[in-house]
Amino acid sequence: MYFSIRVLLVSISVGSVTFSYFLNESYVAIKNMQLASEDLYWLIAYLLLAVVVAWVAIVSRCRLSGEPAIWPSWYSNPFSFRQPASFFHMIGWVLIAYGLADLIVGWALYGIVSRIGAIGLVMGIGVGMGIKFAVGNSSSEWDQ
Repeated sequence: MYFSIRVLLVSISVGSVTFSYFLNESYVAIKNMQLASEDLYWLIAYLLLAVVVAWVAIVSRCRLSGEPAIWPSWYSNPFSFRQPASFFHMIGWVLIAYGLADLIVGWALYGIVSRIGAIGLVMGIGVGMGIKFAVGNSSSEWDQ
């Protein structure tokens, strides 16, 4: 059941991107979404923000509860806040799917690299990195 919820949320994020491009017929508005070279600093800031937020949330929750953080799975309950890594795992994949869909559709239809898509992709990767830093990579944690 939890796997289905995760797949549904990822599908909704991809579908909303695709649908929004077809609704927006203003080429000028779409060109304003183009990723510029000065946006690189913002992308790095968003990446670091996502890493820190995910890492602090997982570590602080596990220290408060006294339970060790376990590596999340697609089949774990993302709404069980006893293990916040599962929730961040779901959010990270939704952001990655949204970012990739926005980049692909923007490039395919208009030949642009979308600023919003890049931010979503970078933040999703940052959340994944935050989970990795918080949970660690010992073999026993990866197998759970």
